[in-house]
Amino acid sequence: MSDIPLRGETIGQALRQTVERFPDREARVDDRRSYRATYRQLWEQVEAVARGLIAYGIRRGDRIGIWSPNRYEWVLIQFATARVGAIMVNVNPSYKAADLRYAVNQSEIALLIAARNFRKTDNLEILGQIGPDSKYPLRTLILESEWNDLLRACLLYTSSSPRDRTRSRMPSSA
Repeated sequence: MSDIPLRGETIGQALRQTVERFPDREARVDDRRSYRATYRQLWEQVEAVARGLIAYGIRRGDRIGIWSPNRYEWVLIQFATARVGAIMVNVNPSYKAADLRYAVNQSEIALLIAARNFRKTDNLEILGQIGPDSKYPLRTLILESEWNDLLRACLLYTSSSPRDRTRSRMPSSA
């Protein structure tokens, strides 16, 4: 229990407010991949990923699975799904075929964004095992080979920002 009231804002609004207050402060650092981003850069990258998701046909309420260990793209996906009104489903990166199949079917994932490998496991092999058995058509995006395709797809969606898209479908109190 807490005496601090809920803020009543979306994840995107909270990020935008932080960007406005601290645009040039470091927001994310991944030393293993030599990745650094200020809040302004993070916002621009999140907007690009959100537009890419829209270009991929992701709509408000769609479920996007992330089957990957921690990495900088994970954070971008988390904020981008919120920006487009999609629901992010965290999938344990150590899942094997049976667990992954169950998670995909239970959560009705429309797009699974996956790491190519986790530890010594070939995730593409696992995806091949669950494909035909999935209740729902499962589209995948492999981070190591198709991430740039998603970023290029953002150029296809330029009519309005993801904020404009989600706001028009959200109640005025959101």
